[in-house]
Amino acid sequence: MTITASQLKAARALLAWSRVRLAVKSGVGDGVIARFERGQCVPPGATLERLMRALEAGGVAFLGGSKPSVKLKTVGIPADKLDAANDE
Repeated sequence: MTITASQLKAARALLAWSRVRLAVKSGVGDGVIARFERGQCVPPGATLERLMRALEAGGVAFLGGSKPSVKLKTVGIPADKLDAANDE
């Protein structure tokens, strides 16, 4: 799966990550990230993969399909499994 510039920006926003933080986490230059987000370039697949993996490690899930999007990963107990037995 590849990611779009819009997905990258949305994922950074969900995590409140700056371009510099993503650059450090992914090993991709912040200038490359900025140019991609502005639509000035499309990095090679391996670079997009590094960006995607860093954001996924931060807690974002990428969704494909006809309208690619992103969401925060859920953690803990799924809502349909919540009951008094698993209260802390």
